[in-house]
Amino acid sequence: MREYVYIWNNPNKNYIIASGIEFKDIANIDKNYLLLSHESEIAEYDLNTRFDYIRSNKIDGLLKEDIYSFGNFSWVPYTGETFPILSKKTVAELLYFNHITEPFDKIIFEELLNEYLAFAHDDGWFLKMYYDNFQFINKILEKINKKFSCYINTSEFQKGLYAYWIDKNGIETEIISDDIDKILNKRKWKHKAI
Repeated sequence: MREYVYIWNNPNKNYIIASGIEFKDIANIDKNYLLLSHESEIAEYDLNTRFDYIRSNKIDGLLKEDIYSFGNFSWVPYTGETFPILSKKTVAELLYFNHITEPFDKIIFEELLNEYLAFAHDDGWFLKMYYDNFQFINKILEKINKKFSCYINTSEFQKGLYAYWIDKNGIETEIISDDIDKILNKRKWKHKAI
């Protein structure tokens, strides 16, 4: 996590927008990841779907890579010992998500047993995460609260009435925007790898 977090929730479309949260803050060592957009050197390739993926035993290797340098990075966690067999419809929906950065229809896919869909640009700079169950977002909020010794009221956050800016000085409300550059320029943060 960077020295700040900007975060807000859109409860109507089930997504959060954030800055300051990096892949390593979300990644679960127990999970496998289907990589829709990436530059990883260690990803495996599935011949049936032509998707790349990382098994849970290689997550440490992915976390050591310079994910910021990937530019666009889009991923979906999946559950299972092997890469799942995906229907043509699921492949099409995942490609749509990677291209448009919003779900075509579903957020959760039976074959993947995923908790969310995620798109990031310049790891830690911009994150858009679609969720079906807010419980996963609560885990992210808990990490923010712990790092910054603050308290984001999860029931208020879930309503999506406010965006929040959190840093070493505390927590305050901020304007709601998908335009991270606008928010960070207002706060005079530099766009660079940290």
